[in-house]
Amino acid sequence: MIAAVAALAVMFATGCAPRESSLSQGGGNEGGDDTLQISWSVTSDCESCHTREAAAPADATSLHAVHASSSCLSCHDDEQGLAKAHEGYEEKDPASKLKKTDVADESCLASGCHDQTVLAEATAGETVLTDTKGTVVNPHDLPIHEDHAKGVRCASCHKMHGEGSIEADAVYQASKATCLSCHHNEVYECHTCHT
Repeated sequence: MIAAVAALAVMFATGCAPRESSLSQGGGNEGGDDTLQISWSVTSDCESCHTREAAAPADATSLHAVHASSSCLSCHDDEQGLAKAHEGYEEKDPASKLKKTDVADESCLASGCHDQTVLAEATAGETVLTDTKGTVVNPHDLPIHEDHAKGVRCASCHKMHGEGSIEADAVYQASKATCLSCHHNEVYECHTCHT
């Protein structure tokens, strides 16, 4: 009983909203695990579980430091996806990287934080995305293509939480890896894979 009260006190202190207690009752659980299921909400304190990401705004080598005043939901605004990603989560489970929701481009562009035209102009002379045939692609002005529209997001190249992510080389490497995930022949033309 004391363990249950202590677990609830810790959860309330860290900002998570408990949904339902599934505390084990002595003889019913050989391992003696006391677990508490957590229910995510927009008022949840993400940092209480996602400690690595919580440190990113204070890390000057992280892109997130530039956005230190933004809340988690400023970018991670898929409330339905977040709720689904946290279903069945128990207090004893370690936090994991969020891979079940997307950071929509609108979070970066339509929010007023960044402007697509300004970004495209600023990177017009970039040559980091040069294929083996010498074709240069502006990373902020990709050719219009269904696969680009479906799969390439701001977050595909701009990893906000990683240490060193503010370094240009980290962005270049992520950008190149994003392109090469489809253009694996290192040719930025379509229909070069199966001729």
